[in-house]
Amino acid sequence: MRTTGAFTLHVEPATEAMPARVSIVLTGAAPDARGILHLTPDCMTLDQLESCINALQDELDVLRAEARGPSTARPATPEACRRGRGSRTWSRS
Repeated sequence: MRTTGAFTLHVEPATEAMPARVSIVLTGAAPDARGILHLTPDCMTLDQLESCINALQDELDVLRAEARGPSTARPATPEACRRGRGSRTWSRS
């Protein structure tokens, strides 16, 4: 596992029964009294909210680049995701 901030890239190696798999998990998140997991502090303005969203996106971009490896560190576009580009089989190199 590799920790960036709010997220961790969790890699499960292949076994005889299951192929290798990867997931993004929350790091250190604990539900509040109502059971809600907060990814950001309370934002009182649109600027604060946009700043938090940008920071989360930056963390996800780091995980994406790490998952792709050094030879494929170009950013994906939403259109590429809809077309299924970037789908990979996870394996140990």
